[in-house]
Amino acid sequence: MKVYGMTTIQPFEGFPKEGINFLKDLKENNNRNWFNANKKIYTESLLSPAQSFVSELGEKLSNALVDIRYDTKATGSGSIMRIYRDIRFSKDKTPYRTRLGLIFWEGPGKKMQHPGFHIGISPDMATIHGGMYHFSKEIIPKYRDAVVADDTGVRLEKILAKLKNTGYKIGGVHYKRIPRGYESEHERADLLLHNGLYAEYSKIPRNLLSSPELVNHCLEHCIAMSSLHNWLVERDQT
Repeated sequence: MKVYGMTTIQPFEGFPKEGINFLKDLKENNNRNWFNANKKIYTESLLSPAQSFVSELGEKLSNALVDIRYDTKATGSGSIMRIYRDIRFSKDKTPYRTRLGLIFWEGPGKKMQHPGFHIGISPDMATIHGGMYHFSKEIIPKYRDAVVADDTGVRLEKILAKLKNTGYKIGGVHYKRIPRGYESEHERADLLLHNGLYAEYSKIPRNLLSSPELVNHCLEHCIAMSSLHNWLVERDQT
């Protein structure tokens, strides 16, 4: 088990309705004055239970994936994404994220550069993604070579087929043309159009957000996605 940045963490009892409503209200009042006036609600009803959730799901997930990493710090370096948006290069100047993002990853260094599980808490539902949103320049040639290779490519096909058949969406398509150096007629050419690869589940209802059972529910989906996660870890660590 790997736990980072832990202090005294309370058992997860669900996200309080005040925390979920905070996200809804923030969407309608995305400005610093409103946020500062309601920051105590964010800290007590969203951030604190998020730390409990990360601790409990991370411990359970590490029993299945021993090298999974998680961290209860909320500074941006841990599992809890900062609520403050980086607006320096964005046309959207709203200062705060209106969805709570939680990440569990496998690999050293920056968490977003490795395979992992991303859980988003919004006012209406929770979503889970397993995989990689965007391949780094180091990983993408490894990914492509693995796609066209018989053993690793066929195994990936079977993994994705099973995920689709059990209700998961597959995302990450970006390119319109097959990359140079690869055959456009290859039987898995469609997978060469990806610049990321992940499974997605977006049907976790709002009522479950306020329940301690949210941990086990998310755990089940992470385990279901772990075959794709492990395939990507092999590319990331070779």
